[in-house]
Amino acid sequence: MRILRANGELIVVYLRVPPGKFQGYAKYLDPKNISQIEYGGQYLVKKAGRMGKSCEEWAKLVLESRKEQGLRVIVGLNSLAGNYTYKEIERACAEALSYRQFRLQCIRDLLKAKKSKKDAYNFTQEHEQIRQMDVYEQVVKNRIKGEKV
Repeated sequence: MRILRANGELIVVYLRVPPGKFQGYAKYLDPKNISQIEYGGQYLVKKAGRMGKSCEEWAKLVLESRKEQGLRVIVGLNSLAGNYTYKEIERACAEALSYRQFRLQCIRDLLKAKKSKKDAYNFTQEHEQIRQMDVYEQVVKNRIKGEKV
């Protein structure tokens, strides 16, 4: 494709590229307007690899299995770093790899499950104000016998 000025002067020529590949000239584009997908699959996989080996492997397999549609999935994986630590994402990717699951929703579900386990209350088993179970057992036995406590 050729882009010309009104007077016919050639500005730039874009060549045909395979599906899933993008080209552009940085001097004509505002960096804020370049989406992550335009950087390409290899860039996105390498970016995911910064979170860990399992993340990189998961991203590679997503790209192999889903081709161009996998690019948005990998962008989503990389964006999870805003809410979770690299370690958490790495564990979720490793688990998803073991299940052979290549959907972002699977990673999100695994991360939420880990977070909810972390947020669970840790109740104290022994405390001076908590009665022992044998006290409650005695109360129940006395009630059955008809005695008042």
